[in-house]
Amino acid sequence: MSLKKLIFVVLMSLSFAVYGEIVSSSIEGIVTYLPEKGKLIKKGEVLAKFDDEGIGYDIREKELEVKYAEKELEDAATDIERYRKLIKANAVSTADLEDVQVAYHNAVINLEKLKIELDKLKSDKSDYVIFAPYDCRVSKIIIVTNSGREIGDEILEVERLSIN
Repeated sequence: MSLKKLIFVVLMSLSFAVYGEIVSSSIEGIVTYLPEKGKLIKKGEVLAKFDDEGIGYDIREKELEVKYAEKELEDAATDIERYRKLIKANAVSTADLEDVQVAYHNAVINLEKLKIELDKLKSDKSDYVIFAPYDCRVSKIIIVTNSGREIGDEILEVERLSIN
């Protein structure tokens, strides 16, 4: 058999609801791109795209939170230096310095947490684009605008052009 067929169930479990909304175990969104029937697709090219505006907003918001947390960390480091000088001048107690040091460590933890969350969002965004695993030809587009689909339904069928 020179041509192998592959049925794509995008993100493993999809359904199409009214107005083309997609419900998936990993994302919810609207299909913004599917190739035309008969189109040749090279390995690594896009097979399907989903609207990523929502997660794009979340990423931009998290990036701002990271910048704010970096500024808080910088301010906390400055406070430690200031309090160390004040201790030498007997203007504050060591307990005050300890409080500032705790605030610094909390700022470090908060920044690390936010960076992890940002990395996760950026990773999740990659789920919004499906790439061809090999050279193929689109043999069938199964969904149509406003079609109601069940979870796990096929939305796109391609034929493998070569066997590696």
